[in-house]
Amino acid sequence: MDINSWDWIFQLLGRLHPLVVHFPIGLLVVALFLEFLTLGGKRQGLREGINWMVFLGAAFAVLAAVLGWLLRTHDDYEGDLVMFHQNVGIATAVLAIVTGFCCALLLKEDLPLIGIIDLDYLQQYWFWLWQVI
Repeated sequence: MDINSWDWIFQLLGRLHPLVVHFPIGLLVVALFLEFLTLGGKRQGLREGINWMVFLGAAFAVLAAVLGWLLRTHDDYEGDLVMFHQNVGIATAVLAIVTGFCCALLLKEDLPLIGIIDLDYLQQYWFWLWQVI
């Protein structure tokens, strides 16, 4: 099969980017909101759902970034705004992956993800972080 015969598949997948891109944004924003609700040790029953939202949000952020790259390379999109959009999408995917890894590590320690904002947890996170590194 000729490489150009696959171009329509990449074009089709790239055009799914606008459909897929909003799902991880929604998941990550809701996870952040729910994380705020767990501060101070309240509503710890939300923890499992928050972790799943972060993990799925990170996976779909990577998928959205790949589909966006396919859209840009196989359709006629160019310019400074498109490059800015692409860079922000890649940064969002990377930060979502880092947040997912932090969630996985903190899941073992049974600590809240956003607990570093709370001064009671700051010292605990600091020592824990240096032990991990």
